[in-house]
Amino acid sequence: MKLRHIFQPRYKRLVNGIYPRNPYEGLKINRLKRMLIYAYAQPQHFNQVLMYLAIKLKKFALIDEDAYIKLTLEALNSVVFGVMAKIVL
Repeated sequence: MKLRHIFQPRYKRLVNGIYPRNPYEGLKINRLKRMLIYAYAQPQHFNQVLMYLAIKLKKFALIDEDAYIKLTLEALNSVVFGVMAKIVL
């Protein structure tokens, strides 16, 4: 962990951790699972993670990073449908 990340909130560190340096490698699955566990722990965490992913999506759309847009949509899909599956069970 770099020193500049110490002062970031935990949900931002977890969301930023799912992105690889090379976007064509795909999401880091272990980090994604860790983020999902954090998001499902409390409703406020879930909202924070969703909002930050939406901000990241907007940022990537503005700078036209197609690969990162795809990764962000996959992460959003995992968060939203993971909660739906948890509710159904």
